[in-house]
Amino acid sequence: MPSQLSATERVERSLAALADTGPAVNSVVRLDVDGARRSARDIDAARDAGRPVGPLAGIPISIKDSFDVRGMVSSHGIVAQSHIADDDAPAVAALRAAGCVIVGKTNVPRLLDDYQACSEEFGHTRNPLDSSRTGGGSSGGAAAVATGQVAFDLGSDMAGSVRVPAMFCGVSAWRPTHGIISKARHLPWPTDIVVTPPSSTVGVIAPRVADLRLPAEVLLATNEILRGHMPRPAERRPWQRIGIWMPESPRTGQSVRIAIDSWLDVLRRSGIEVVPVVPRHGSHDALATYHGLMAAERAHGGVDGEADARPLLALLEAQARARLEWSRLLDDVDVVVAPVAPVVAPPVSDVPIDDREIDIDGQRYPATEMLTWCTVTSLCQAPSVTVPVGAEDTTGLPIGVQLIGRRGADRELLAGAAEWELHGLVGDDRTR
Repeated sequence: MPSQLSATERVERSLAALADTGPAVNSVVRLDVDGARRSARDIDAARDAGRPVGPLAGIPISIKDSFDVRGMVSSHGIVAQSHIADDDAPAVAALRAAGCVIVGKTNVPRLLDDYQACSEEFGHTRNPLDSSRTGGGSSGGAAAVATGQVAFDLGSDMAGSVRVPAMFCGVSAWRPTHGIISKARHLPWPTDIVVTPPSSTVGVIAPRVADLRLPAEVLLATNEILRGHMPRPAERRPWQRIGIWMPESPRTGQSVRIAIDSWLDVLRRSGIEVVPVVPRHGSHDALATYHGLMAAERAHGGVDGEADARPLLALLEAQARARLEWSRLLDDVDVVVAPVAPVVAPPVSDVPIDDREIDIDGQRYPATEMLTWCTVTSLCQAPSVTVPVGAEDTTGLPIGVQLIGRRGADRELLAGAAEWELHGLVGDDRTR
């Protein structure tokens, strides 16, 4: 990711790309041109003077609008509930300290509750591959990443909010092990709440897995919440045996299944053993538990009706059992593969998600079905990396999978995914 270009040159290229392709995709919706240029000049001056600069010095990035960025508006898609941040969120501060230059903030839906990024203030974020389709949400930065407007985007993920847009736009994303990176100062929770949310995490969207590794390292290594909780170093034993989790439920459309099956054949021909796995907690139980955790998290933020009727402790117990089961499952395979979403990026829609439907193999289903795969895979609180593995035959739109690893083994997971990418087993080349 670092290059020989000066910080000023990198930022000017980013701003030029935003001016060129930004309006078409409508991803970065709040710009800080003056602040970005000032930060770039400061980095260049420090480098010229021989003073130390961070490992990401001069890298232009975007931040999901729901994170606090000092001096900028923070929003969860409702104008009346926006505020101007007086400080950076911890994750933002870590990236800024590493030398990142924040050029702007990316679009989000109302209360971050949609697989689209569409707000009352800014409208729809469009897919760079087909402007009639969504670029994904609730983290709207994938379209900016895919078009080269920014090097990467800091997002967040409760039920697929970095993984789904990454698949829709044909890029990569990392959802960390739950709880190892602070999600403080992130709407819709009030900024003074310090407890770790029970279901959501931060996340990063980047063009390739290789581009995820350095920002991941910065976030893993610098966050205070890591004290006594540091993920173990990457183990460089090549992956030889993977589990594939793709049952009839959750629903997965035929074109997605075909693309994933074709990719699995490529893995088999390369000498990797592929075995089917099905966690015992099952999709129905996982969905019920995770929906309860999401309801509790939203209620604690004071923005979303009533919490799930079950006691939070019962939900946490069910989650702990699923987490233990997941750990045992990964004793037998190196990584688990699962779909990201049942279909490719759908057309943009102005119908509220609770009233909307999506088409899966000619049948209509509630639009929330789009997020079911990410919901059931989030329950185990393990890290996942989203990678492109193919494309739909009829539309050419990208199809991705989640590579899900052991809790705390984020570095190992990213290293393994990067190795596959280096050897052409995953990545955007597979969508062409």
